Amino acid sequence: MRKAMLVLAAGALAGTASAQMMYATNNLAATNGYTGGGDQLIMFDAANPAGWTGIEITDSVSGRGLNGWGGLDFDGGGTLWGADSFGSNPGGIYTVNPATGVATLVGNGPAAMADLAWDPNTGDLYGTDAAGNLYGNLDDPTNAVLIGNYGIGSLEVGLGFDSAGNLFMHDLVTDGIYRAPAGNLTSVALMYSLPFDSNFSQGLFVDWSRNDDGFHGALNNSALTTEVWPFATDGSGYGPMLSVFPQDAGTGLPEVELGDLTMLPIPAPASLGLLGLGLVGLRRRR
Repeated sequence: MRKAMLVLAAGALAGTASAQMMYATNNLAATNGYTGGGDQLIMFDAANPAGWTGIEITDSVSGRGLNGWGGLDFDGGGTLWGADSFGSNPGGIYTVNPATGVATLVGNGPAAMADLAWDPNTGDLYGTDAAGNLYGNLDDPTNAVLIGNYGIGSLEVGLGFDSAGNLFMHDLVTDGIYRAPAGNLTSVALMYSLPFDSNFSQGLFVDWSRNDDGFHGALNNSALTTEVWPFATDGSGYGPMLSVFPQDAGTGLPEVELGDLTMLPIPAPASLGLLGLGLVGLRRRR
């Protein structure tokens, strides 16, 4: 694989905030032939994802590729967490090395998590299953705690927290983004009705360490495109669409299907920033 010059990679990392550089999982990697059977951990500019880079997510013990990843988020200390949502080990919670893609199993939670999100207000890792159950303490998954159910009654696939601990979730059936006040699942309310049919893999992230901006990584089922949409967590607007990933000429599908997306929180730990150079320097595998 071609390596980018270190100075260029460092420059790209230094401009992360303005360029909105994101980490994400690519659920199409295994089927589109980019890798050896696992999903990819990718990095991309939310405003210009055509230059995305990726490495395969592999198991730290077996070395095999891992797929079916639906949750990804950094905690407040800069550790990257991931969840196997529909792969070979549904319910598995892992830490992931962002430079190598190597995933280490921490334990299995009480259910397969459709998304993960860090709440800076409580200092805890949370997850949602598809049935709308919110779990806490997922950085210790064997001792995860059921917080409650959103009461939407559909198919929850996205989760995020703002800096005050307000909760945001994406429901696939109603094509809506919902909000609940911090610590109060009895007041869940529809915030946005999406302007398209969302389906298959989706990702939700709220940038709690900077400005509480929301991001939705969406598979638009009508257009069969993977898109990035911003949304205001104060309720002032969803969209317009920020960007769209390229289409693969061979399959006609998007090059990327986002299982989840996240950003490195600031201030970024120095060691993690250096690890990020490994991912910036990789090109797409064909």
